[in-house]
Amino acid sequence: MGFPVCSALILLGMQTLSIDLITGALFTNFTNSFFVRTIGIIFISIFPAYLLCSLVLRWDYKKVLDVASIAFWIQLGFWILTFLYPGLKFSIVAFMGGGADSVNLRDHNLEVRGFGVSTEMNYTTPFMTVLVCLLFLKSKSLGLMSTLTQLVNSNLVLVAAAIGLWFSKISWLKKILLLLLAAVFLFVFGEVVFPRFFQEFESGDARTVTALYSEHLFLINDGFLSHVFGEFEYVFQGGAGISSDIGWVHIYSYGGVVFTVMFLLFLLALCLAAFGRSYLGLVWFLAGLVLNAKGLLYGPNSYYFMTFIFIFLRHSPLNAKLVYSKRRKNEI
Repeated sequence: MGFPVCSALILLGMQTLSIDLITGALFTNFTNSFFVRTIGIIFISIFPAYLLCSLVLRWDYKKVLDVASIAFWIQLGFWILTFLYPGLKFSIVAFMGGGADSVNLRDHNLEVRGFGVSTEMNYTTPFMTVLVCLLFLKSKSLGLMSTLTQLVNSNLVLVAAAIGLWFSKISWLKKILLLLLAAVFLFVFGEVVFPRFFQEFESGDARTVTALYSEHLFLINDGFLSHVFGEFEYVFQGGAGISSDIGWVHIYSYGGVVFTVMFLLFLLALCLAAFGRSYLGLVWFLAGLVLNAKGLLYGPNSYYFMTFIFIFLRHSPLNAKLVYSKRRKNEI
């Protein structure tokens, strides 16, 4: 993984363990405690990514893209099934360990969003699916269909599509064509397939964005030390008596400037380890910033899982041999 990533993760683990022991959150708010989230990143994102790369994909970059493509086609199939037969969502959620109180099983969501198979179907999964499709996969039809279908689950997909299209290597002609096809589909089927998306702009502005920054953007930190080290409070799911959907509010309330800067450095170290100083590294870092503005990114999820896959591939034994061979040829 590299020294910067390991160091950042260790420091985050030490800080979250200290805070959660001091506040008792490790015992009273175990599943949502930041230390457990840190451990979750290691055991649910890092280890599975390593095992997949080493045992299944054998460090083969092409196989990674092939597997991703197959996974997204399967996801598309499940999206169609659950969209046509929303009742299937009860069985899928139960199979994945969820309860009947899942947000996607509630009356206002059952036939509107949460289609497909994932524990993060309203958050990181749609965003990362579209981003990976547009940036890495050759199938433009898969990218278009994934964008349109995942837009039903999360309006944040619009941001992923904008980032993915802008930085993708496909020609501008194809980009314009994809936009036109998407626009036609939205115009013809929009209000039936994308009711949430159209309701978002009925009032003339972005409803979710307006709600986020009018109801969820606040500071509970009071005083210099509180801003530097945080209030040690959990505002995730109303843990401190108030609730926010903005990850940056969670992080700043919890650990102040120190924890916020450490988290940013962790994201930066991940992106540099995965893609080096390239436009992909910048795109990936930007994606992390955006995702943490809509939810709490700090914890095991598809963003970290995909990031560590790219990290392990870039620093794999196979890649090291290729780099060594090229250097030897240059020396000769």
